[in-house]
Order: sequence, then structure tokens, then C-alpha cells
Amino acid sequence: MKPEQFRLYLHPYKLRIVKIECLVQRIQCSRVLVNTHPRQSHHARRISGAAKRGRGYDGFCRDENQLQGSWVLPVVVRGRNSGVKERGSRAKPIPNGLRTSHGGSHPMIRPIAIAAVVILAVTHIQAAGSDVVYQAGRQALSRGEYEKAVDLFEKAVALQPNNSVFHYQLGGAYGQLATRSSVFKQPGLARKAKNSLERAVELDGNNTNARFGLIDFYMIAPGVMGGSESKALAQAAEIRKRDSLDGHRAQARIYQRQKKMELARAEMIAAVREQPASRKAHYHYALFLFVEKNFKGATEEFESAIKLDASWMPSYFRLGQTAAMAGNNFARGEEALKQYLTHTPGEEDPPLARAWYWLGRIYEQQGKKAEAKQSYAKSLKLTPGAKEVMEAMKRVS
Repeated sequence: MKPEQFRLYLHPYKLRIVKIECLVQRIQCSRVLVNTHPRQSHHARRISGAAKRGRGYDGFCRDENQLQGSWVLPVVVRGRNSGVKERGSRAKPIPNGLRTSHGGSHPMIRPIAIAAVVILAVTHIQAAGSDVVYQAGRQALSRGEYEKAVDLFEKAVALQPNNSVFHYQLGGAYGQLATRSSVFKQPGLARKAKNSLERAVELDGNNTNARFGLIDFYMIAPGVMGGSESKALAQAAEIRKRDSLDGHRAQARIYQRQKKMELARAEMIAAVREQPASRKAHYHYALFLFVEKNFKGATEEFESAIKLDASWMPSYFRLGQTAAMAGNNFARGEEALKQYLTHTPGEEDPPLARAWYWLGRIYEQQGKKAEAKQSYAKSLKLTPGAKEVMEAMKRVS
């Protein structure tokens, strides 16, 4: 029994097998499209038939660039050597392949085994591919490519329809796209944003980010598009049941949307008074002050958050961002951003590209054009095409 070794080249997030290569017999099946439902069996049959005839699909992968960045999945199917020779030689019929359980053999066993390999590979790529698609969507979102982000998050949701986080991100992307679209497209996009966020909460009632997203939607959208102050208050109540601090934040968010800034500020101060030793309380109060452009107060609160938990890195990012926005405290801002750049951001942390951008802003305001240009270049490398960074690069070039 000689092992038949196959190598499947899988596109990292388009869910497509770019090439199937038999390492032993040099059978190559190129440009095989594998979709997520019924057509899997169709393509599997085509692969089986090609293998049974002793050859791959018509045509070989002529563009090797297609294989760059693809996943390579080596697979071994145990069976007899089929007798197929190198490409260009006359193919011989495949003899009876694997032995059956009753001691005989059947000529279809080997093709069926190959078909099974392809189907298993698709199952594998669906499980791992959804995360790849999701991360690609987050990157597109950070670059301001909202249509692309929507497309990628839709694909991620199609692969994992019961993933609350994927629905939440899709809803956010719809919302961002709606605010930048024409008045004719806004109603449809707003409805999709609302449905995605509500689905995220339905799948996971503890998804606080999705509930905050719904508060924003209900408070911003007009009634004809699904806006509702009472529904926003209901979401704030659900958040408060789960976390007192987040409850204060949710109520403050509603007051902000109502332009009742004194009441919003009172909610955030109450959160800090209730939990004076909470890094989270000081951090979110600092963000509130930052939005109000009270940069002095925001700096003090971010410093308090760092004193309470020096290992929590977003506080350093925000401290540096505040220095850049305020146009002062540059030394501390530079130090904080450099500290943040030693960190690998988590799912909800600011991306490193933004840290490089704000560090460039600090350098630019000090007249250090060479350092600013270098920081902006590093930001652009992480998020190519970011308009804000490209404009900053022009200023220092």
C-alpha cells in the first residue's frame, strides 16, 4: 500500500481551493471553486472523476502568484499507486484502488477518498476561515473601507450565523456606511444595522457592546427607521442589571444624545464615586471628559487609571492621544504612546496604526518632521490608504 499525498492550496478567506496537487503522481487540479453548500458535492464529483481517469482538471495553475498567502493543507490517502505518469505522458487507467472491508476492491474507492478529502478541507477552512474573514473586516473598518468591511462581515456571519460578536461588528459597519451614504440608501442600511445588533443581543444577552450599539441606534435614528427612546432606556436598564458601572455609562450615553450634558456628567461622576478604586471607572470618565474637550481633566483621569492598573495599556494610548489633541504635555504623551507600541492590542484595544499616527502628530507639532514622517509611514504600512494619515504624510513631506 503506497500513500497518495495531496496538497490543497486554500485561499485564506475567499473559501476557494486554488490548486490540488498530487505529490506522488503530479496530478494537479487547479482553480476549483468550493462553495459553502450544495456545490461542494458537485466539485467533489468533478475531482473524483478526474482522479478516476488518471488526470486532473483541464488546465494547470499558470499564475503561481495565486498560491502566495494561501493555506497549504497536506493530506495522505492510503492506496495503491494508480500508475499515472508525469504530465505530458499517456495516462494509464487506474487499477482497483483501496481494499474494501470484505477483502475485495472497488475502483471508485480512491476517487471517493479524494472527494472526501476535499469536503473535509472545506469544513476545516470554514471553521478557521471565519476568523480570518472577521479579522480582515476589522482591518477594513479601521481603514475606513466600510463597504468592504460590510462585505467581509457578511461572509463571516454566513460562516458562523450564531456568532454574536460577528453580528455586532456587522451592525456597526452597516451603521458607519449608512452615515456616509445617500438619503436613498440610508433607510435600508439603518434597518440592516438595527437587525444585526438586535440579533447579536438575541444570541448573547451579555454582549454589552451590542446593547450600547442599540442605544446609539435607537437615540440617533428617526422613528420611521426604528428609533425609539423607550427602547434605548430598556437597553440601559438591561446593562445596569449586569454591571452597575456600565449602567451609569449607558444612562450617560442617553443623556449625551439628549444634549443633557450636566446629567451625563453626573452619571459618570457617580460611577467614580461608587468605585473609586476601579481603573475602568476612571478610564471611562476620562473618555467622557475627552469628548467634552476637557483635556486637562481627561489627562488627570487617565493618569489615575494608570496608577490603579499600570498593566492595562489602553490608558497609555488615550493619554498620548490626549496630549496630541491638547497640543501640550508632549513628553508624557510620547512616552505613553511608545509604551503602548510595545503591546499587542486585544480585540477591543486601539490598533497600533492609530498609536503611530498620534505619535506622528506629537512629533509634527514639535517641528520634528523626520520623526513624524517615520511614524506616519509606519501607520500607513499597517493601514494602507488611510486618508487622515496620508494627509498628515503630505504635510511633513
